[in-house]
Amino acid sequence: MPDESSPLPRALCWLAPDQVDVLRAVGNACGISIVSAGSPEKGRSGGVADSLGAEPVDDLRSALASADVDLILITAPGAFGSGGTNDTTAVESARTRAVKIACLEPIPAGALELGAGGWTKSNHGVRPIDAIRVLPMMRSSRCWRDAVDAIEGFGPVRTLHVEALGRPEQGSLGARLHSAMGLVFSVLGSPEVVYASSVGPVAGVSRVHTEDSLRDLRGDLSAILRYPDGRAASIVASDQSPAWDHSVLMLGAEGRLRLDDEAMSWEHLSADDPDEHTVSWPASFKGLDAFGLALADAISRLLDVHTPADAPVEHESVLAMSQAALLSARTGQGESPEVIRRLAVGG
Repeated sequence: MPDESSPLPRALCWLAPDQVDVLRAVGNACGISIVSAGSPEKGRSGGVADSLGAEPVDDLRSALASADVDLILITAPGAFGSGGTNDTTAVESARTRAVKIACLEPIPAGALELGAGGWTKSNHGVRPIDAIRVLPMMRSSRCWRDAVDAIEGFGPVRTLHVEALGRPEQGSLGARLHSAMGLVFSVLGSPEVVYASSVGPVAGVSRVHTEDSLRDLRGDLSAILRYPDGRAASIVASDQSPAWDHSVLMLGAEGRLRLDDEAMSWEHLSADDPDEHTVSWPASFKGLDAFGLALADAISRLLDVHTPADAPVEHESVLAMSQAALLSARTGQGESPEVIRRLAVGG
């Protein structure tokens, strides 16, 4: 949280109209001042800015290049991230001014865009992709952080199940899949093969995408991830849930460990009583729903100079895992993340 004696951090928000209410509430909870806002939807920048009491912004690249703010929060990127070096140059400009950049969606939205867009090209040891924080991610959630000692003590995981569910205005199916894959990678690493199936928002419409990209995906996706030593992970991701709901189940030699947005429970094989923990939230977060809590917590950590940075994301591997799931859903066959990763990095 920001120091009460200091000016409020200034933020520029790039959002869809149906995200106004949650960003207003999250901004108040985090103690940030939304000074400018715009939208990727044509003709909607003025409306979202007025709703937030902010100045309108019509071009995200220009804002990244010159806006006098502390944070640029992108909750609806639109086509941003697929514009090649124009986008990476804008991100680099913001980074050199010490502007924090956060996004609800993965940017870029596919592994094969990494090299083509210059996202992984190092400039004085820093890559453009590392300047964008995708949030909220399950592997950095408050419950996961609180339970880190228990997770480490749990030991090797045989079987992992992850559910990442939300509403459309809380991020796309691609965002939920990316978050789930990031958690799986942090626990088990990259799998040998991914099998997946997807369905659109309307039952019976099986195709949720036309390209191997996480951008603008809508619907549900289920995946099985297989590892060479017999370990396995499964994922259910959706942007069509009635509410935000993220949960993890681990099975191993030390029993069963469950985590969700609010609590952890570790049931031991050799003990009658489980180890349990319930998340405590700052008083300023009162009134936020589960998604608002997750987003406010992530933004507060990003802006707090005293908070240690989250472990870096292995973007190439996590995006390759997600892209393998999309490809499998289209082909009906198992797909290899390693093949996609090699194509993405040119190896």
